[in-house]
Amino acid sequence: MGKAGRLAQILAVALVALVAVVAGVATAQPASAEDDLLATSDPYKHQQLTDPPSGVVLAFSRAVDAAAAQIVVTNSAGKSVNVNSLIVEGTNVTAQVKPNLPKGTYTVHYQVNRKDGQVEGGAFQFSYGKGEWTNLPDERWSGNSAQPTVIASPEPDPVTETPVATQTPSGTDSATGSVPAPTETATSAAPSPLSGGADPTPWLWGGAAVVLAAAAGGIAWRRSVTRRG
Repeated sequence: MGKAGRLAQILAVALVALVAVVAGVATAQPASAEDDLLATSDPYKHQQLTDPPSGVVLAFSRAVDAAAAQIVVTNSAGKSVNVNSLIVEGTNVTAQVKPNLPKGTYTVHYQVNRKDGQVEGGAFQFSYGKGEWTNLPDERWSGNSAQPTVIASPEPDPVTETPVATQTPSGTDSATGSVPAPTETATSAAPSPLSGGADPTPWLWGGAAVVLAAAAGGIAWRRSVTRRG
């Protein structure tokens, strides 16, 4: 075989290899895109924060349907520390958490819509202070039937939840729910002399004095008339 034949053979082998590589990349690229559901996160997986977080921001590889999006952040006891509603902006989803969280390991459980209308998601951990990592059964899942309970039925922490103040209706006894009896109002009217509100003795003596004076006057007048006659 001449030099030209060998060169042609080498070029043919190289061309076949190049076609195989290109075909392999083209075949693997869609699957890789599907696997990279979560593009970035803040905090990121196994990050150990020096300050308590104010929330969790997840950026996905495609736009997110707000109706399907879920993020539940749980503490080491498995209780949710979420507050307020999720914020969905294109490919980004933000979950706010309770302020001044104590140090510990926290788990982020997330869910987004799948292209066929079902849901899929995963989970990872971060910590405030030193973290203790565990194997997560929902680290990656796909399909409605695989939806973890923490996503389907999140349970808030009853100890740290802020109680809702209830207003007691005006005029109602908060302990029994009954309306208290009206309070009597004192009046400034002068009591009757015989009503028991004041001592009647001065009135009686005054009346007796008037009667005696009238009687004495009558007797004196009769004596005067008799003498004249």
